Amino acid sequence: MVDVAFSSMDSRLNADSAFSKPPKQLASRLAEKSKDMSKKEVTEMLDTFFKFIVADLKKGCRVRVPGFGILQVRKSAARMARNPATGEQIQVPAKKKIRFRPSKELKEAVGK
Repeated sequence: MVDVAFSSMDSRLNADSAFSKPPKQLASRLAEKSKDMSKKEVTEMLDTFFKFIVADLKKGCRVRVPGFGILQVRKSAARMARNPATGEQIQVPAKKKIRFRPSKELKEAVGK
């Protein structure tokens, strides 16, 4: 598994990404804090940042954002389950899940 940190962003961005725009509230708050960037520029930067994350996760890379946490794709195996309404056995297909592991700093900040 490849480990990707966001200290340097390069050409990993896939233009066909189906990821939607970043939240407007976050862009507004960042633009207010920034003296050099407009709301539109902040929105474009966040959009690019999130597209990098999605593109790397699609490739199976582990994405580490220092001070925030780690995102990675985990595979779950196919399994048998039971329909709770009917009791019938059903086959649950294998799939990929996104796992987030918060950093120590984030845990400490939220836990206060």
